[in-house]
Amino acid sequence: MKIVEVEWMDAHYEAGWKSKDEIEDMVRKDLFCIKLGYILWEDDERVILTDGHDKDEDMFTGFWIIPKGCVLNIKEIKKEEK
Repeated sequence: MKIVEVEWMDAHYEAGWKSKDEIEDMVRKDLFCIKLGYILWEDDERVILTDGHDKDEDMFTGFWIIPKGCVLNIKEIKKEEK
């Protein structure tokens, strides 16, 4: 599995009344995300990352399902050669 760094703009919900300026400030600061992980699945609609893989049991942990329309960049992380 490839190790990647994915950058995306996330969705956000917050209850309560806010001014337009408060909402605009929140959008600029809170929605940009970066995640390192293993690509488990990728197609035209989504990328699915996992935090870990138990090879003996072929089990996975920590899933991130990110819609491709939100993805800004996917960069493969190269393993250092020994």
